Parts: sequence; C-alpha cells; structure tokens
Amino acid sequence: MPKHCEAVLYMEDGWNPSHIEDVLNKYTIIKEYAYILHDSDVDDNGDLKKAHYHVYMNFGRSNATLDAVAKWYGVRTDCIKRIKSNRYY
Repeated sequence: MPKHCEAVLYMEDGWNPSHIEDVLNKYTIIKEYAYILHDSDVDDNGDLKKAHYHVYMNFGRSNATLDAVAKWYGVRTDCIKRIKSNRYY
C-alpha cells in the first residue's frame, strides 16, 4: 500500500480540473496533491497522444490501496500507479 501514488485520467472521459478537485477534496486521507494536463505528448510514431491529466496524491502517514484510489475516480486499477521515487522529483 503506497503512501503516495499517481492517477492518469483522460479528458475524453470527462476529467477537468473541477472534477479532479471534487474527488481530491472528498477524501481526507489525501494530504497533498498536484495535477498537470498532458495535451502535447506524442507517441513513437510522432502522433499526438490523447490528452490526459497526471494526478499526484500523497497520503501523509497513511496508506491507500491502489484499488481504493481507482474506485474514487471510477477507473481501472491500471490507471493508478505507485510512486516509487521521492515525491519531490
């Protein structure tokens, strides 16, 4: 169970800053968060990838399961990733 993780949420699924913050503010276990829109990423062929948000969540001294975080956002568990490095990087 990680103390911090990242969610990848796609604009085409209705995610926008207001919707993301609604979820982030609903759970008191989330102590710190940040998110950024990736709308200029290209794949190996040079094609534009689907616009998406990366949402970082820190749980302080608590832990949350990846399954629980996925349920908060209504996404598959593979859209939630454990952060393995120092959160400030």
